[in-house]
Amino acid sequence: MTELPQLEIIYRMMEAFAEGGGTPKSVSTAMQQGLIYVRESLDAEAASFFMLDEKAENFTCENCLGPVDIIGLSLPVGAGIIGDVVARDDTRFIADCTKDPNFNSDVDDETGFFTRSMICAPVSGNGKQFGALQIINKSSGDGLFTEEDARLVTLLARSSALALANSEMTASIVEANRIKRDLKLAAVVQTGLFPRENHRYACGLNVPMQGVSGDLFDFVERNGHVYFCMGDVSGKGMNAALVMSKTHSLFRSLSRSSPTPAELVASINRELIETSDNGMFVTAIIGTYNPDTNQLLVCNAGHEPGLVAGPEGVDYIKPHLHPMGIMETASEDIAQSQIDLTNARFFAYSDGLTETEINGTAIGTKNLAGMIAAHQSIGLPKQLDLVMQEIRQKADRIFDDLTILGIGK
Repeated sequence: MTELPQLEIIYRMMEAFAEGGGTPKSVSTAMQQGLIYVRESLDAEAASFFMLDEKAENFTCENCLGPVDIIGLSLPVGAGIIGDVVARDDTRFIADCTKDPNFNSDVDDETGFFTRSMICAPVSGNGKQFGALQIINKSSGDGLFTEEDARLVTLLARSSALALANSEMTASIVEANRIKRDLKLAAVVQTGLFPRENHRYACGLNVPMQGVSGDLFDFVERNGHVYFCMGDVSGKGMNAALVMSKTHSLFRSLSRSSPTPAELVASINRELIETSDNGMFVTAIIGTYNPDTNQLLVCNAGHEPGLVAGPEGVDYIKPHLHPMGIMETASEDIAQSQIDLTNARFFAYSDGLTETEINGTAIGTKNLAGMIAAHQSIGLPKQLDLVMQEIRQKADRIFDDLTILGIGK
């Protein structure tokens, strides 16, 4: 073979890979065309490409030419000449395969094909193994492949490795852009779910860790009472945001009938159990506040302790039951706490606040309570602003979404 045909073949291959745009389908098409070029150029009886699977356990035939169709044929890693070539990461050309100790005749026995001579080249690059090319049985001359033939197959294998690497990169970029686009959309939707403005007796702040938060807070007035909810969905990212959105919608719709906090928790819990299929759960504090009597009724479903900050210090509202979405519980079996908020305020928050580290130590519930109490003399919205500013300015590490909700006068 002359040098010019070799260069023409490689040029055609690179052109085919480039024209396809790097998609898996285009790479497969270009690979098939490359096998056609090489098979014709070397006057070979058969040609194939075996790809290594993601778990690096098997080689599977993705492309083939010849009298027998072996597409889909799977060989275990380490077996046969392919296994030896990939392990060595070096091209081999074999004059008599039947005398090679790595040759496996099982495929010939099953298909009736007879393998005499072979060139096998690893498809690899930058430390990544993709598989191997096989060119089988030279028909012309003495029936033996040459070093020049092996060099052409090696060049094809290297070009194929580059195309496959680019295909993986293209797929990763496409997937990353899709996720980024979905997260942006979810963030826009989620922002619309939070209260657009503070209530006279309720306000909250949320700083998401990943653009889309798994935390939620909401408040709405029903028949003169302020219904409020503070929740934290297990996990992060898109799935957590979707569960958060669902919980928020349930809170809004089910609170219209003015249930007690225990009844509302039981109803939301039941709906989450019936419709959730991803194993996520929601910790939450749900309650009502009557500004005329300053009475607050609250139920804690597996959430961080609620804080009641008043002139005599801070009291803690610990969980009354398990998180929502795990196990159904009747409302009559759910406890709730009644609190007098005269000269006091109630605060609920996510564990992102208490787990945030300052000087290498987690803030914790008591330190957070101290930060809140230090600003008790100012208005509720400003109080939350100052607490959040202090935490973000002093934090060494923030691990999760930061959310806080305040209720009271």
